[in-house]
Amino acid sequence: MTLRIRLNELVNAFSRSDEAIGYVDIEQGRVIFMGDDAPGGVIDYDADDEAQLSRAMDMEDNWERYVALPNIEDYEMKAQLASFAGQLEDDVKKEKLFDSLNGVGAITCTKRLIKNLSLDEEWARYRTRCMMALAREFCEENQIEYEE
Repeated sequence: MTLRIRLNELVNAFSRSDEAIGYVDIEQGRVIFMGDDAPGGVIDYDADDEAQLSRAMDMEDNWERYVALPNIEDYEMKAQLASFAGQLEDDVKKEKLFDSLNGVGAITCTKRLIKNLSLDEEWARYRTRCMMALAREFCEENQIEYEE
């Protein structure tokens, strides 16, 4: 029996995707990370090696049951920041954000600027919408049933 995954659980997993390798267990309808002992658990790289080995062997034996999560943080952040800037009505703020997206450390610089321009709440709402859309797209591409 395949259970549906909750999109908010997937969004939370996407936010951890730059820290650890995660998978959707389509039979249990949950996200697991290597090193986790329970859903939503803390990543613990010092966890019992035998338990991790057992999980890895199960994943290898039942590979069709697991779908790897993409690293959203690395691949989507700059595009989301640019999209956020592009939708702003304030041309001065928009220009500043676009300028900050160039060069070394662009993501960090742009996030700092968002805070300095008092756009952090608006950015958080925008980011959540983007992540929910990515979660839906991920589920549809991988034929994973989901619930809002």
